[in-house]
Amino acid sequence: MVPTQEIPKNWSLPDKKGKMEIFGFALFGVIINDLLYPQGGINEKGLCFDINGLPTVKFNGQKGSKWHSWFNWFDVLWNNRTVADIEKWFQIREIPAMSWNGGQFHFADSNGNAIIIGVGGDGNLAFTKKKSNNFLVSTNNNIANVENGYYPCTRYDKTVTMLEKIINERNLTVSACRDILDAVHFEKRGVCETVYGNIFDLISKDIYVYSSHDFDRVVKFSLTEELRNPTLKAKQIKMKILDENAYGYPGFEGIKIYPIPDLFT
Repeated sequence: MVPTQEIPKNWSLPDKKGKMEIFGFALFGVIINDLLYPQGGINEKGLCFDINGLPTVKFNGQKGSKWHSWFNWFDVLWNNRTVADIEKWFQIREIPAMSWNGGQFHFADSNGNAIIIGVGGDGNLAFTKKKSNNFLVSTNNNIANVENGYYPCTRYDKTVTMLEKIINERNLTVSACRDILDAVHFEKRGVCETVYGNIFDLISKDIYVYSSHDFDRVVKFSLTEELRNPTLKAKQIKMKILDENAYGYPGFEGIKIYPIPDLFT
């Protein structure tokens, strides 16, 4: 968890000088080689993101303004408020050609908009937006290119079926979202399993956290309040956040890192 603060602009945009103020944010992820590997998060404006893995696919690259992205692009939470901001951000940035192993990136905002960014069948960035059915679903299959990923996907089909039963705001509850997470969680198979779950209320900024695939116990806290006056009692750990080159960046001021299982003790 990182509070609002000033940081050097070139931490993200190498051609920029001076400093910029960033929004406060919280990240969720795992630990790899003693570095934090961010896989999702939310900022204080109600913009959230998450990712899912896919098989490697060729990406053609695109020209634009230089961007020194942090690992899994979580630095887009620093200054963006909405899905529209995110779409513009990715349209104007330089992203080199590569064997893309980043999977798909999902963004949603407090206005109710959502977008999935990945690699399409033509090798270029693909932007898939939420349509009139009021939800946008992504599991481990490429929404923009069914040849890349695990399709058909029973977890995708089950999620859609359950979401279709939520027909009004009265039915759109944390319990309903939790039931979906529980229904599609991944039991351990080799090294793969669901290690945590989270639900974001993008309007209230409340966060609901589940450890492993235990959806009977939940820790709830307010991002707004936690950034202002930390109340979580779990033991903090010291660690750096993984960047795109697998190095740990300098620590943010006031950063607080909690192992998810310890939130439940």
